Amino acid sequence: MEMSSPPVLPRNNKAYGTQEYWESRFEHEESFEWLLSYRQAKQQIDELIPSKDALILVVGCGNAPFSVDLYDAGYTNIVNIDYSETVIARMRQQHPKLEWIVMDMLHLQFDDVSFDVVIDKAAMDAFMTKEGDIWNPELGFVKQVYQMCDHIRRVLTKNG
Repeated sequence: MEMSSPPVLPRNNKAYGTQEYWESRFEHEESFEWLLSYRQAKQQIDELIPSKDALILVVGCGNAPFSVDLYDAGYTNIVNIDYSETVIARMRQQHPKLEWIVMDMLHLQFDDVSFDVVIDKAAMDAFMTKEGDIWNPELGFVKQVYQMCDHIRRVLTKNG
């Protein structure tokens, strides 16, 4: 998959925390790897994921090739979520072998203890863009982080 040209960046980082920004961005962007590729994380993933059959949830998947590369490496039970309808529709069309669901990671709608692994490469970072002082965060930010972590903890299996 070819990388599209780098996106036009917002004037301030707060835009990264809005759904409107992502919908607009994903309308024009084909693919962008935010943090690291599967190849860069392969050794750690292979060590930490119990088996190729593990049920994996990727939160805030965006349009990064990470999940597709994970699938191509043999991890075939992957569920990808993002709150952008635009990106999920595009990824479903481009990669129908994987499961793509529109869902907010702050409100996971999965049963308890349903995933062996949850991967967030950089989705939580979008919360942090609203912060002026990460060392003294606002209560709303802290609540969102706890909410996300609580939902992830709830959907993970005992040894997840």
